[in-house]
Amino acid sequence: MNHHANVTVEDVDKAVKIEMQNSAFVNTPHLIDTVFDIGDDIVEVIRGRLEQQGSYVPWSGPSFPHWKDLPLNPENESVLYKPLTQILNDITRACSPDWEPPLTPSSSSDTSSDYDTSSDDLNAAEGAINDLLESVQDDTSFIGTSSTRRSFDQATDAGLVLPRPHIDMVWRDEHDKNPNSVNPLISDIRPDIVATLKSGQVDSEFSWRAVHIPLEVKRPANIDAAAIQLLRCVRQALRTQHDRRFMYGLVFAKRKIVLWHVDRSGALASEAFDVHQEPNKFIQIVAGLMYMNPERLGWDPTMKMYLKTPDGDLVEPPLPSYLIEPTRANSVDDYDTPWQVFVNKPGTENEDDPEMEEFVLFHALSLAQSEVIKGRSTRVWCAWKKADMHLPRINRHVYVFKDTWRDAERSVEGVLYLHANRRHSGSGVASMYSHGVVKINGQMDDTLHHIRRSLAHVGKPMNLFTRQLPSPESRDSKQLPVLFLWNEDFFQEEIAYELVVPRNCIHSRIVMSSFGWPLLEFRDLSELCGALHDAIAGHRWLYHEGILHRDISPGNVLITPLAAPNRGLLIDLDNACEYESHASIPNDGRTVGTLAFMSFEVITKRKYVDDEPPSKRLKFSTELDSDDTPVDTDLPESSPVLHGFQHDLESFFWLICWIGMCRQGPGKRRVVWPTDAKAHKDLSEVIDKLFEQTNMTNIAIRKYYYMTRRVSFLDTIEQSFTPYFTPLLSTVEELYENLRRAYKTKNFDDLYDQFLLELETAVETCRDWNNSNPEYLKMAQSVEELRMKDDVCWDSPSATQALGLGDQQGERTEAARAGRLAVLEREGSPESIEGVPLRKPKPSPENSRKRKIGMIGEMEVSV
Repeated sequence: MNHHANVTVEDVDKAVKIEMQNSAFVNTPHLIDTVFDIGDDIVEVIRGRLEQQGSYVPWSGPSFPHWKDLPLNPENESVLYKPLTQILNDITRACSPDWEPPLTPSSSSDTSSDYDTSSDDLNAAEGAINDLLESVQDDTSFIGTSSTRRSFDQATDAGLVLPRPHIDMVWRDEHDKNPNSVNPLISDIRPDIVATLKSGQVDSEFSWRAVHIPLEVKRPANIDAAAIQLLRCVRQALRTQHDRRFMYGLVFAKRKIVLWHVDRSGALASEAFDVHQEPNKFIQIVAGLMYMNPERLGWDPTMKMYLKTPDGDLVEPPLPSYLIEPTRANSVDDYDTPWQVFVNKPGTENEDDPEMEEFVLFHALSLAQSEVIKGRSTRVWCAWKKADMHLPRINRHVYVFKDTWRDAERSVEGVLYLHANRRHSGSGVASMYSHGVVKINGQMDDTLHHIRRSLAHVGKPMNLFTRQLPSPESRDSKQLPVLFLWNEDFFQEEIAYELVVPRNCIHSRIVMSSFGWPLLEFRDLSELCGALHDAIAGHRWLYHEGILHRDISPGNVLITPLAAPNRGLLIDLDNACEYESHASIPNDGRTVGTLAFMSFEVITKRKYVDDEPPSKRLKFSTELDSDDTPVDTDLPESSPVLHGFQHDLESFFWLICWIGMCRQGPGKRRVVWPTDAKAHKDLSEVIDKLFEQTNMTNIAIRKYYYMTRRVSFLDTIEQSFTPYFTPLLSTVEELYENLRRAYKTKNFDDLYDQFLLELETAVETCRDWNNSNPEYLKMAQSVEELRMKDDVCWDSPSATQALGLGDQQGERTEAARAGRLAVLEREGSPESIEGVPLRKPKPSPENSRKRKIGMIGEMEVSV
């Protein structure tokens, strides 16, 4: 059954365009020979077989060499699907060592009797490789894993035997169908032709998990025009194939074909060629997709899938997902599919041959970024140590496992954790267990060297925006800040072409031993303020240890069941830096942080108040200006500003404001708006301009405006906070005054202490606030029930067992003491989508076990 989500093809197209802008290169020389180095001898044998069975018609009298039944000048795309699919399957079958020649050669209207099955060319091709048939290797040998190619199997009586493919696949014409998926966030994208994993494949429908290679068909001879369509298919496949490191795709236009290589650094396309005139190259691609070692085709050999028994037990041993019947692999929810993975043991991250430790990933926390093509593609799971699997579930420590592709020139998150803890561990900061780089066949798994085999791009990148019509914009009510341009998974946006160089991405993993819930799942104001207090204290400890966080957002602060000073934890050092160096990446073109909560000074690199001249200083007005609009032509001019701790504290301040304006209460987004139409519109515009607009200059000006106009700000806050957060108005006002005073005097020495004092005071004054309204108690109870369900989910190996609380309700406290609660980077929070306003309201915690949120362009979707 297809799962239809509120994700449209236009949404995916828009995401692909933004994500891949300046990162897709065409006409890459030697791409096919570099990635599919299977040898000309193999190709010649396969071609001989195809000629023998009549699939390819060579020169024969006046007949032009061509593939059988494939139109040379098609009138439309529909006439290409069937014959092209047939030819692809003919090539695939001809690659098998079990291939048998037809009893009667196939014929077509234009081949007649001129085709000779014993042609000199075929005999020469077969004779050229007979000398190679001396060594015997079994079916587990690899092609392309070393400088030597795999030898042929020795034939006995049946003649020539080719290597047995590692990938068993079949080509399918699916241009009028939607793939099946258990993932409800998959949009209704229809690939034209796909090569699917053949094992157990049913004829009725297929799934994105089973897609090995997508192929897009276009009638015009404009190969580039189909790039968007192909990339969106790759994006959809990556969403469900969590063990896929990169992917290949094909574009067929009229009679030419292009091979696309798509990885986390972007995409490379081969030079286009005519399949009729260069059949060997066409055969080389199809054969390469079967013969190459699976890791050379994008599959991750360090990640294997577990099957489950009907009782929910794991079946040993785990297997590569491409060997598992697609119907069985798709019978389990993506979020509950168990995996086996390996990570460096603690302290071995710098060793050439580190000792590895095995983990079992049993429940996904965040998979929304799986589909990201160019970027970090961060995925997060709950995990157990494999060595602890013999223990009762209640005694297994739950770790948080994070898999990502980090920019090679950015700071290593694990190294920053180690640096911060080099003398002693600090409170208010998440604890790391281990980290390391993924290695395959002893080589670091990176995009530009290991995956692309050092193949360089040529020329300028494609301008994807000029090749397609722009997709329609859609905005929603003011629930979530727009962070899209600063999504952590995008390394760069628009950069001058002459500066574009694909960034190297390194496959990295980190294991955290801390636990907690997302900040937005606070039970009461006292818990919220306590978590923020301890996270700020943790921020100060990091800063004193030389680390500046630089990305304060709801998703980077966790609430724990622990007492102070660990009521809240600061997590995610992906964007952190050693503040004394402030090293930046050349030509990165990206401002670090989450746009909605960033300071004006960070966005614009200008100071609120410059040293001189006085005429250019920012005016701290105490009265509302007659013209209540910011003047965007009279911003202060100053020397460039470096990101400092005060800017992160300002981000904490804006985060509190956003929560008060956009949340209804514990675990619930804002649903009550002013009944007056004008008041509703005014409030929506305030939130939009302050947090949701995507233009960095405009949002910076709005921050400048409110930070410099005291009366205007206080009036806005008082009118914008939902009733639940009114006790925080005095706290917000004090924090605001502290920030203004510090920026005006340029004295930030006491700013940490001032923030901590105000929040600790709020912890006490708000302690009984929930008791003032039955609705507040109801929201808090919903959050508590959700936390209990999470405990059950982590304790249970079966998704069905997690649906009922049963007798495990009382285990939450014990679980918390044992440290079994995991870091919940839940995708229903703005942190994990990094991004984007809501188009549809997400389900409330009362009726949602797992709120899985996907990010497509400027949209959040949930089930």
